[in-house]
Amino acid sequence: MRSTMALTAIALVVLAGCRTGTVESDGRVDPGAQPAPPNANALPANSLLEVEMNQTLSTDRSNVGDRFTARVTNSIVAANGQTVIPAGAVVTGVITGLDDSDYLGEQAAIRLDFESISFGGRTYALDADVVEADLHMRGQSLEDIARSAGIGAVAGAVLGTIIGGDLLDALEGAALGAGAGSVISLGLGDVEAELPRGSDLVLRTTRTINLR
Repeated sequence: MRSTMALTAIALVVLAGCRTGTVESDGRVDPGAQPAPPNANALPANSLLEVEMNQTLSTDRSNVGDRFTARVTNSIVAANGQTVIPAGAVVTGVITGLDDSDYLGEQAAIRLDFESISFGGRTYALDADVVEADLHMRGQSLEDIARSAGIGAVAGAVLGTIIGGDLLDALEGAALGAGAGSVISLGLGDVEAELPRGSDLVLRTTRTINLR
């Protein structure tokens, strides 16, 4: 009972630390609700891109510096009917931080930095943050993780959370090290964690992309 209460407290601290300046993966981000750009000359800052991971990234098989790609799944169409970003565009990024979970209750995390987007034979610089993530633990469902940890749905709730605030400072000061990109929670527990191929992310551009 004592360990159960301690783990519950850890998970609640994680969630509390993530509520400030972060977005949790609970379906609240709606890329379809954003206003359409006026034309296809540029993709404005704060635009939302839905992407699907082309590779599996994991705490035991990936390394800081590994590059990865993702496929854009939502076409962005301008108000005048022109396609700004087509579905199928390829986003490229790099892993800038990675930490596994060595014991039950420790936070596992990965930091991803997105650098470019390519389509139509051209490549453009991309600055974007991850605002929503749909990830999984290898071989375990959220229900399995919560059941094995003995802390109900609280442990599973941190999976896919975008980490920020004091918790991010603590992680960067210890396991992750400072670096560019968005930090995603891979959960709590003595397991190797992964962001599998086919996982969905929502990105928010932080700078306008000039396309002409």
